[in-house]
Amino acid sequence: RQTGLPALADDSGIEVDALRGRPGVYSARYAGEGVSDAANLRKLLAELDGVPESDRGARYRCVVALVRGPDDSDPLIAEGTWEGRIAREPRGSGGFGYDPIFLPRDSARTAAELSVAEKNAISHRAQALQALVARARALLAPTPAPTSTGRGQLFILAAPSGAGKTSLVRALLARKPDLRLSISHTTRPKRATEV
Repeated sequence: RQTGLPALADDSGIEVDALRGRPGVYSARYAGEGVSDAANLRKLLAELDGVPESDRGARYRCVVALVRGPDDSDPLIAEGTWEGRIAREPRGSGGFGYDPIFLPRDSARTAAELSVAEKNAISHRAQALQALVARARALLAPTPAPTSTGRGQLFILAAPSGAGKTSLVRALLARKPDLRLSISHTTRPKRATEV
């Protein structure tokens, strides 16, 4: 608010089906305030002890929001999810948080075993940011100028006499006979040197 500049925020968490969506928004502090990622993993794995593979479905979820300024009452919001399941034990040294126990759908490797490039191409955060960019582009895309009838597009042809404006209009009509045209001509007075 103090800078008046646009601001981007995100929040992510892991949702486990067998735990009815927990830890969710409490993912970073699931085992308590200020605890390590390892403590959060231990708690989650302990709660899933004895849960069969078929019931270990999970997803990472990320929600991003972009406000264009301090008084933006209509922020751009987008969401991304990364489906998978919870492994029985941690594997891999990359990533952070729950990555060592998150097995993305159709993958034998945990998120912590993926390269940074692989993870960034498919993660929940990447999906959310891609969706946000698409929404921003759609919002900023130019819209065609309406004609006087309120539909279609307006084209103006301006060129010197003999440049082929009439030929162009005839070619357009030959290709699109249902094209609605409104044609206006202006002529300039002949110069003294012209016959």
